[in-house]
Formats: sequence, C-alpha cells, structure tokens
Amino acid sequence: GFRFNRRLNTCDKLMFANVETKNYLLPVLPDNTEIITEVGINRNDIVERQCNDLKKDVTFLVAGRLIYRKGILFLLDVLKTLPLDSKYKVKIVGQGPEFQKIKEQCKKYRLEEHVDLMGSVTFAEMKEIYESADVLVMPSLRETTGTVLVEALCYGLPVITIDGFGGKVVLDESVAWFYSGNTKEEILLSLKTILLECMHNSELIMKKSRAAQRMAKQ
Repeated sequence: GFRFNRRLNTCDKLMFANVETKNYLLPVLPDNTEIITEVGINRNDIVERQCNDLKKDVTFLVAGRLIYRKGILFLLDVLKTLPLDSKYKVKIVGQGPEFQKIKEQCKKYRLEEHVDLMGSVTFAEMKEIYESADVLVMPSLRETTGTVLVEALCYGLPVITIDGFGGKVVLDESVAWFYSGNTKEEILLSLKTILLECMHNSELIMKKSRAAQRMAKQ
C-alpha cells in the first residue's frame, strides 16, 4: 500500500512486461511517469532466414521450462482433436516437473508420431531447432512476456500466443496469431483453428516470417 506507492513516486520511468500490469498500476502512477514497453534485440543475434520448402509438414516449436503454467498439457488437449491425417510436427524443448506427464499424455492421445519431446538441449542444438522450425507456439494462458518471443523474432519465426499479456506488447498481427476465448473450450477451438490454418497456408507463414525479421531489425 503506502510503502509501494512511495516507491513508485521515486521512479522516473517504468517498464511493463504486459498491458494488464500497466492498466492495474495506472491509477496510482504519478502524472509525470514515463511508461516504457520497448523490448530490445541485439542485431548480431538476428539470423537471416531462408525460405523453407512449402511442401513439407509444418513444424511447430514449443520451448521453455516444462511446468504446469506453460500450458503444454493444454496444447496436447488441442492436438488430440486435430484430424488424424493432419501433417505437422511439434518439437517440445525443455525440462521440468511436467516432463513425464507430458510424455504419458502423448502416448495416451497417440501423438508420438507428431510430437517430439526433446528435453534439454545445448545452445548449438537450440539454434538448429529454431532454424528448422516454422512457427513458435506459446501455449501459456498467462505469461509476462517471455524471452522465447524475442528469440523467435530473431530467427524469423512467426508466433502463436494468447491474446493478452506480454505477447500483445511485443507482437502484432503482422507477425503473430492470437488465440482467445472466455472458456477453456473456446480457447481450445481458437488455438485449433490457428494450427489448422498454419497447416493449410504455408504462404501466410512465410509472409509473417519475413515480417518477424523486419520487426526484429527495427
């Protein structure tokens, strides 16, 4: 309360990780506070992306610590509803307490042919994985921003993420698809629709990929 407000009064600039936090604090911010939402990218980290073969299966990438709030199990709930003949791959990179449960759910849903649970990888391997992927999926239903979003831009990967929080600060419609809904079922259907669109519209993936690299350079 009072102590928190007193600290805010000593700040000349405030950087927010997401719009929701900014809107929560706006009523108590001093009028002269400068609000910053910019995310910086080192130009040396930008990898010039080559156009991928349009005929191959779409490769979705999920990267991060495998904990409940990252939404990997929710993503599997979406994948199990896709048509059996859907042409896609999902590479899940990371380690964490949900690893075994995710592995079991893949087997239960018969997704082993589509999902590659890769565990921890080296920095060099991660670079190759980014370069081989087509789209980054961030299935978290609540996320501040996520370094992985910035990394995706550096590698020219368009992003699928929730319509809110950090993704809406860093990204826009030119480089991302935003899924939304008021219930789990609505969000599931929204994400499913986007995944299917990616599988059937590789030209759009390429268009958003080029836009992602332009955004990174800016």
